[in-house]
Amino acid sequence: MAKKVRKKAAAAKKHTRARAHAAKRHARPHVKQVKIPAAPVAAKPVSAKPVLSKPAAERPVHEAGPVKWSSAVKKGLKFGIMPKRWLPFFVIDALTVIAILLVASNATTLFSQMYSPQPQMTAQEYALVGEIILAVILWALVNVWITGALIHQSYSPRDFKKSWDVSLRKYPSLLGVVIVTGILSFLLSMVPLIGFVFSILVSVTFLFVNQYIIIEGRGFVDSLRDSARTFWGVPLKTFMAWLLVAVMSLVILIIFAIPLLADFAYHISAFGATTFEDAVVYMLLYTDTSVLYALGAILLLGFSITRTFGLKLLTDIYLQMKGRKMTA
Repeated sequence: MAKKVRKKAAAAKKHTRARAHAAKRHARPHVKQVKIPAAPVAAKPVSAKPVLSKPAAERPVHEAGPVKWSSAVKKGLKFGIMPKRWLPFFVIDALTVIAILLVASNATTLFSQMYSPQPQMTAQEYALVGEIILAVILWALVNVWITGALIHQSYSPRDFKKSWDVSLRKYPSLLGVVIVTGILSFLLSMVPLIGFVFSILVSVTFLFVNQYIIIEGRGFVDSLRDSARTFWGVPLKTFMAWLLVAVMSLVILIIFAIPLLADFAYHISAFGATTFEDAVVYMLLYTDTSVLYALGAILLLGFSITRTFGLKLLTDIYLQMKGRKMTA
């Protein structure tokens, strides 16, 4: 019995092995799966960049829109009365006047010698005159720096601290155009009869030279060239800008000079002064010192506000002519 069972088990085992061998023989051969890299996705064709209009700094002036003169004047007045804008001008003006007065107080006969038919000035008086000239030169040099900073503030009001760095970095160009235009205007003004016309022409031709230096970053030569091109491109609009700045500045300055002019007129009528020098002497002698200081401070304040207003007005007109917008 046991023998039969072992035979059946061996037969079953043999049958199982045979079936397994047959299954393995008839089975499909194993194919190693190879990962086929995905076909690269065709990149979308990059569209050509749209053709933009020329940058504002390079755009011809005649492509810009019309100038809103009243808006420019309002912005100029708002900017001009801000103390932090006009204060630098006022401080340097006041310091210069004080320095000149201190120097003049040490020269009792200086001014009388200057008006004398045959002036005989001493070496000390010549030195005092030199000190006054030096004070005026320093005043002019500092004014160039302040002018550049205020132009940058007119374009970018929030960059107050940065404006002084920008003006200092562009100072050689600013000083260069002041010297060149000043000499050119002086020489042309000496032409008989029509010298003042040439002087005005120089002022209008190089009206926007400082704006080109500060806003556009132009150099000394390029700023002169581009300002001249602006004038010759739109001469009428440029002349109107110059005239508006001149007239409005004169009006503001006269308003602040009214107190001093009133005191001057009073001494002319009260003492019967017949010459300008006599009226000045009477005013200095018979007007209280504190009143004179107050009148002088008011005039200096008006002078500072006038220049600040003029720079902002001119810069805003320039931005409109160039199609530019003031930065936030």
